[in-house]
Amino acid sequence: MKKSVPCFPNFLGTIIIVFLSSCGHDKPQINHDYHDSILAGQRAGDGVYFQNIEPDWAFFISDPWVQTHFSTSLDFDNDGISDFEINGSMCDPTMLGADCEEISITPVGENKICTRPDNNWLDTLNLGDTIDSRLNWSSATSLIYSYYWDMSGNTDTSGNWHSVLEGETPRYFAFQINKQGKPYYGWVAMHRSLAFGNSFHYILPEYGVIYPWIEE
Repeated sequence: MKKSVPCFPNFLGTIIIVFLSSCGHDKPQINHDYHDSILAGQRAGDGVYFQNIEPDWAFFISDPWVQTHFSTSLDFDNDGISDFEINGSMCDPTMLGADCEEISITPVGENKICTRPDNNWLDTLNLGDTIDSRLNWSSATSLIYSYYWDMSGNTDTSGNWHSVLEGETPRYFAFQINKQGKPYYGWVAMHRSLAFGNSFHYILPEYGVIYPWIEE
């Protein structure tokens, strides 16, 4: 059964955050007969809930002269509670001679995301990679992408997602939702779009999760 995905945006000015939204929910009930792993990009199988997001979730700042920050919540298990927060920011354009931008993700509560063990950047997975307890899981804020430039010639690009571009090999990030002390694993497809010339423009078109709820 395909269900609507509730999301809770909080944005001002010309922040454009586009995604499918609905606040109707079935009452959740924990089903402990679940699988303890999922493959990145897996759309079907016992216990797997797949969601093709229509329209895609899109995160970018269209005009930093109006607004330089945004924050939005993601709910992957359809229970009406935020699972992760995505935050983005750009330098104030009045700061002449420099440019900077950053986007990050923060788990809410006991949830976790898969990161690189050496720097806590949000990790990239390939199609078919196994998502289970053996990955490096973190409950801390994780960097998706950041960029800095100044007129003195200093420049820095960080994060694993700056070169994951639309139309190229799919990449995924892994998440873990904890319910009553049990982890439920999932994946999200994500890429960076250059359609509008923005370096800060990320698209989430679909996700899958081991779905522990049955309808009452």
